[in-house]
Amino acid sequence: MPELIESVLNRLVDERLQSDERFAEAYLRQRSGKGYGPRRIVAELRERGVDDALVSAQFREAVAQGEIDWYERAASVYSKKFGDRPIEDMKERAKRMRFLQYRGFDHDHIAVVLEGE
Repeated sequence: MPELIESVLNRLVDERLQSDERFAEAYLRQRSGKGYGPRRIVAELRERGVDDALVSAQFREAVAQGEIDWYERAASVYSKKFGDRPIEDMKERAKRMRFLQYRGFDHDHIAVVLEGE
């Protein structure tokens, strides 16, 4: 049975019906569109068995082509969640930082978003 599965998978790859590259590209577009940051998306792709080199290539290509502006995505997610409410105290600031970290944004993205407050 494992031999049959292996042969079918190899045939699908040969016919380009199964492609980790296409999967990673589509997954990156879909998850970033839902408001998730690069760290979270990379972790999810690794969990799904996508090669790190392929993940890195997909991210570099998306950024180079201007498809994804992580700073804009972080600001959009932040605005949707917290609106125009100002940060009242350090506890509230920490809560907002944790939210953006959970979403997978880098420290730089979070700092830029919170600087606007």
